[in-house]
Parts: sequence; C-alpha cells; structure tokens
Amino acid sequence: MQTRRRFLLTGTAAAAAVAFVGRFRAFAAGSASNAASQETFEVVHSDAEWRTLLGPMQFEVLRREGTERPLPAR
Repeated sequence: MQTRRRFLLTGTAAAAAVAFVGRFRAFAAGSASNAASQETFEVVHSDAEWRTLLGPMQFEVLRREGTERPLPAR
C-alpha cells in the first residue's frame, strides 16, 4: 500500500520528467527548423520608405533600435 508521501513524490518526479523531455524535444526541433528556414514578413520597406511612413522619433526607435535616455538615479 502506497503512502500519500510516496504517491506525491512519484507523481511530481514523473511530471518533471515529462516536462523536461517535452522541453528538450521542443528545443531540439526548434533549433533545427530555425537554421533551415528564413523569416519572411508581409510588409517589406526600404529605410527610405520607412522614413516617410514614420516620424523621426518613431523611425529611430522602431528601425534603429534607439531608446530613451535613462533617467538619473534618485
């Protein structure tokens, strides 16, 4: 007859093993598929077209990965 403690420990260990195997498979499959395929996007514009579509600040942040200056520590 199993005790409640053994039942909980066995169930937890089994769930952890299933989660680990699932993550490992997803990681292995993801790295193989990412290397083989290129990302394609619906909207493709040149930098000049983005400059006309976006404002100067929007272009800097969205296309040039510019961010705001950090606030001084208080």
